Amino acid sequence: MRAKLIGQRIREFRKGLGLTQREFAGRILINPAYLSQVEQGAQQVGMKTLEMISRTFSSDLSNFLLTEDEKKRWKQTSRTIAKALGEFIDELYKLPPKKQKIILDFFHLWR
Repeated sequence: MRAKLIGQRIREFRKGLGLTQREFAGRILINPAYLSQVEQGAQQVGMKTLEMISRTFSSDLSNFLLTEDEKKRWKQTSRTIAKALGEFIDELYKLPPKKQKIILDFFHLWR
């Protein structure tokens, strides 16, 4: 299911650029037959290929991997995490330096 969806997105993206399968495949250094299979959902695209598409055409990987709903949820989750982290840092700076160091040392253990 996911392979077919990703393949459809790649096809739409390629067509939006006005490129044939042969032209698109040539730019990302893959075989046109493989691209055809990917676009049909018959072959699962590799992460390296997705990264090459992303880099070559300056497109975000999430355009191929996530549905619009998943992108919205990811953005909301990211905002929530960023807000909580900001609040945590604000509170951390209110602590005396010794307590700050204890907390920071704890986090360094988990890196």
